[in-house]
Amino acid sequence: MHFKERPWSFFEKFPQGERPGLYGAYCYDPYLERLIQTKWSSHIKKMGLNHHVILGNEVTADWLDENLASLDLFGGQDSYMILNGEEISAPVQEHILNLDIEEKYLFISFAKSGKFFTKLCKSEGKIFTMEAPKFWESDKLLDFLSRELAISLNSKIRTYLLTNITHEVGSFVNALKLIRIHFGNKNIALQELSEIIPPSRMDIFHLASLFGNKNKREFFHKLIDLEVSQKEWLSFFNFMIGHLLKLSGNPTGKSQYERDLAYQKRLWKLDEIKNEIRLFGELQKEAKGGNLKEKLRLVYLKDY
Repeated sequence: MHFKERPWSFFEKFPQGERPGLYGAYCYDPYLERLIQTKWSSHIKKMGLNHHVILGNEVTADWLDENLASLDLFGGQDSYMILNGEEISAPVQEHILNLDIEEKYLFISFAKSGKFFTKLCKSEGKIFTMEAPKFWESDKLLDFLSRELAISLNSKIRTYLLTNITHEVGSFVNALKLIRIHFGNKNIALQELSEIIPPSRMDIFHLASLFGNKNKREFFHKLIDLEVSQKEWLSFFNFMIGHLLKLSGNPTGKSQYERDLAYQKRLWKLDEIKNEIRLFGELQKEAKGGNLKEKLRLVYLKDY
């Protein structure tokens, strides 16, 4: 039996480990994967069972036979957790699929989905997949993580996090932990929060709209405040060059972005577009190995 759920509803069905047998879970994120493992271990220990942990690349057919296929003459029950299930060798994978587990608990944790996990999903065991949220479900992810970490967020702080940091589990968890460390249960002023958790999320369409509408001063001010990776900078500057190339053409379409392009085109001359494309090319070079922030400040002060 295979269950697929988003993080905030996953634990409504997991662990369901009341009876011995085969269990498994795949999770797309290392923090959430660890959370799954922790909740399984806690569940097993509450049942008073002996709990054993082994890595996938350490599992052998002999180990399986010795620990899972043989009966316990002393009447006890044991639980075995295999981490990094994707690293179990092919012969051992087949051994697991053919193993009749009746007296023990076997839980296999996967950091990657593959052929073996797919086969397990079709087996007699209870197998779980934690699905990544859709891009419009980031608010539910943040709310779920804040509940797990027992950190209460008021509407202003919640909005700040959703607006200014990357919508990934790691970014949300780090931000929530920083809030706990620095503020505890105290009320948080947005100014204080922005000093501890500076903006690190690029809303590329909003930024492109600012620049396309010639709100360049606000555009560069936002870029100066951002703290993002080199990869994100390069991707963004490449996006902006593409945006400007579209302005030099004949943008058409029914999406909001395409309608914005058609409006912005009226504000630009071709020579201006060429100059800005050249600028973003220079910013790409600075992002690769120069002093990008200094370049951004110079552009901000010089031209805008």
